[in-house]
Amino acid sequence: GETVALSARVLDAEGFTIPGVDVTWASSDPEVATVSTGGMVQGVGLGSTIIQVSHEGLSAGSTVHVVAGAVDQIVLVSGGDQAAAVGTTLPSPVQVRVLDAAGFPVEGAEVEWAASGSGSALHSSTVADPSGLTSTQWTLGATAGPQSLTVSSGSASLEVTATAVPVGPGSVAISPSDGDFTWLG
Repeated sequence: GETVALSARVLDAEGFTIPGVDVTWASSDPEVATVSTGGMVQGVGLGSTIIQVSHEGLSAGSTVHVVAGAVDQIVLVSGGDQAAAVGTTLPSPVQVRVLDAAGFPVEGAEVEWAASGSGSALHSSTVADPSGLTSTQWTLGATAGPQSLTVSSGSASLEVTATAVPVGPGSVAISPSDGDFTWLG
């Protein structure tokens, strides 16, 4: 994740900086952010933590909030490479996860869905949950063969594929269906 440098000063009773004093750094939640002995803070998970610095029983703290950045990638979770009859809805929804550049899920990211040809997505737009997940149902178009669903958010996009299978014959008809025929000989 991202890093930020914090600095600490130890002051005497008059408010003047005491030079060359060693301090100790700590994070109240190292699963959110860690801190080095030099005060370099690195985000490692989403959430908030307090970074504390201490010296001989004195301490100070700073709250650090680690939040997801902009959408950098879209990952297919499930629902790709399915097959169904032309013009029908695929058996499973297409589910994706949106992530930032550090791999954190981006809660609240708007995700757009666009099917190729005459196919359609149940929702043209959805919003990612706290885990970065969102999904939609996909109805295939009327043409047999490969079809695609483009999933996009910000500058990131993903193409999901499925196969529309032709439907076999349902009946045979003759035309005209009834009539009197005259044979000339």
